Amino acid sequence: YNHSGKLGQIDFLNGVMGIANAQRALEYIRVFTEFISQPQYKNVVPMFGIMNEALLSTIGKPQLTSYGEGNGPYISIHDGFAGLGSWAGFLEGSDRINLDTHPYLAFDGSSATSPIDTGTGDSAGGVWPTTACNRWASGMNTSRSNFGVTIAGEFSNGFNDCGLYLKGVPGLHVSYGGDCSVWQDSSNWSAATKAGILEFARASMDALGDWFFWTWKVGNSTAGIVESPLWSYQLGLQNGWIPTDPRTALGTCKSLGVSGPSFDGVFEPWQTGGAGAGTIAASSTTSYPWPPATISNAGAPGSALPTYTPTGTVATLAPPTLTASATVSVNAGNGWLNAQDNGGAPTPIAGCTYPDAWNAIDVTVPPLCQ
Repeated sequence: YNHSGKLGQIDFLNGVMGIANAQRALEYIRVFTEFISQPQYKNVVPMFGIMNEALLSTIGKPQLTSYGEGNGPYISIHDGFAGLGSWAGFLEGSDRINLDTHPYLAFDGSSATSPIDTGTGDSAGGVWPTTACNRWASGMNTSRSNFGVTIAGEFSNGFNDCGLYLKGVPGLHVSYGGDCSVWQDSSNWSAATKAGILEFARASMDALGDWFFWTWKVGNSTAGIVESPLWSYQLGLQNGWIPTDPRTALGTCKSLGVSGPSFDGVFEPWQTGGAGAGTIAASSTTSYPWPPATISNAGAPGSALPTYTPTGTVATLAPPTLTASATVSVNAGNGWLNAQDNGGAPTPIAGCTYPDAWNAIDVTVPPLCQ
């Protein structure tokens, strides 16, 4: 996909190599976290999404929720397409975790033929701005109350699923009931079309509250134009269908007559790293043992599956090489914040013949691998 996600077989916490693959992923997370937690970088990367769009329907929620804990930046957990409500109360007392959801209208399978070019005044956007407010605002605010910090890690202006390679290469079936060529070339969009998309963007921003747009910039195709214009923030800024100041979106849903649960902006202290952070109740941690006792599509209990041994050499991310001036010295760090974090990296166990890490669904479990 050009927006995120993965098609095909999943071997993370699934299949015979599910635990071993998760061990390697945890090591990568450790290395990245040590680097971005250094004082030189902690304000540059305050949030770290450790697993994008995990397929809970394949992996299982107990398996995924047993995967990793620690300190550093906010650790962002995707909702796994299970819905925000299913994460209410998760790991209360944890140290700065946030819930990430990816709300899109583009992938709901609808024909999306209701017009968005309905004028440039109060009627701009047709049904689409109100749809965004009704679809997302209530759930986001409720999650902030019931879980804690909740963000939209991806959203776009895609009210339909038109866009070059939006659904992979060469592209899956498009649900849109009209002519996608209209939405793959913005050069002919009318003022009403741009106004409608702008109002939809404002409504989405207001409904979501805290968000990351996907994506900043889509490059030109071989046709010399951006063929996924609904997904390019930069193009929208340049051409008038993204607000130059997103703060003007505040109050859009209210102005459209949409009401529902609100959030007062105040989180519990532990949810933002204050008092109580890092005091997860034992009842929560014991509910998510690591490694998981069971892995789907493995044909054996988790304790019998291949693992790695933590005796390998740790690969530290190297800091940039900077040239100091005659009067100012520069400390770029050494890539590793916590000197006490000196355990080895996962490495293959001698004598184990591991199956293909990315093709290990229901294969024979090898011996000598625990």
